[in-house]
Amino acid sequence: MMFTSNRDISVGVDNLELAIEFYEKTLGFKPVKAKTNLHVYNTGHFTLYVEKSEPHSPILSYNVENLEEAKRHLQENGCSILVEREKSLYIKDPFGIVWDIIEK
Repeated sequence: MMFTSNRDISVGVDNLELAIEFYEKTLGFKPVKAKTNLHVYNTGHFTLYVEKSEPHSPILSYNVENLEEAKRHLQENGCSILVEREKSLYIKDPFGIVWDIIEK
């Protein structure tokens, strides 16, 4: 099973308006997508997803060829599934770190 990092990182914030002000005014990021609960920024080497949700540490994103195979492999090795979508999973590893796994 091969996991390959991609260039997506997401963070959860409880106050999206303050986050937008910080990322746009302080850091100078320009949004490439803006929705009610999500702003997306191309920051150079990676894309930053800022989502209104429970605050959480950055979530790194990895690509796999077969999501079902990856899900089975991760669960067999102590990971729990937090969110399951058609082509992606949020998993929590045995150390409490959340990862985004995407079928490409």
